[in-house]
Amino acid sequence: MFLNLKHLSLIPLTLFVSLSQPVFAATPENLAIAQTQISQNNRDAAIELYQKGLRQNEQGQYLEASQTFQEVLGILRGIGDRKGEMAALEKLAQAYEGLKEYSKAIQAYDDAIAISRELRDRSSEAAFLDYQGIVYRYQEQYDRALQTHQQSLAIFRELKVARSEAIVLRNIGRIYFTRNQFDSAIGFFQQALAIQEKIDEPGNQAVTVYLIAATYNYLNQKNKAIESYEAAIVLFQKAGNQEAVRQIRLEMQQIQQASSQVS
Repeated sequence: MFLNLKHLSLIPLTLFVSLSQPVFAATPENLAIAQTQISQNNRDAAIELYQKGLRQNEQGQYLEASQTFQEVLGILRGIGDRKGEMAALEKLAQAYEGLKEYSKAIQAYDDAIAISRELRDRSSEAAFLDYQGIVYRYQEQYDRALQTHQQSLAIFRELKVARSEAIVLRNIGRIYFTRNQFDSAIGFFQQALAIQEKIDEPGNQAVTVYLIAATYNYLNQKNKAIESYEAAIVLFQKAGNQEAVRQIRLEMQQIQQASSQVS
């Protein structure tokens, strides 16, 4: 029923940022220069592999991506780059999600969360908690998923990151939707939408409006569903997502055909 909606990135975790930081080597100076050069060579190799892994994930080559990101992790652990390791763990977890190896994905996120706490990187911690909550939902561990999302939500509210707060609220709504608690689902979707309406980000807002439409459809409130689908189409068009527009129009046709057959 739903569009193919992957969980959206909450923070711009890129290996390039973490790996571009200079290496501060110890004395004596000649040894420091040599160590720095070795570390930089390894860093360059990690960046190249990281790019390769990203492409593999994007192309659905999840097994290959998981192997590539394991290589990246080996290099980064060797040079002690904890920020880079944290970013690579996120992408490794996504590869495991693609493979539906959810326990491994959760472990990768656990490792990333541990590093984020070590580095006192609250934004990354909140993002990983939210991503992990999605995986718990895939496993139908709904109580655990809610608990994890709530931890993420509390951090983002503390940090006053409105965009991410809205995404987490929407993910909580999806749990209630999956549990057929549609009124609760709409409540969380509408909380998310209220935040997103203040932010000029039509693509993200479109996803939330689409989920509201789908929920109204399940509640058999067809007029509200069609109204929300139409609003989602306008937003997706503004965001330039024509594939989403096409899929929604097909869904609307199915609803209208079903209604005409009943009448």
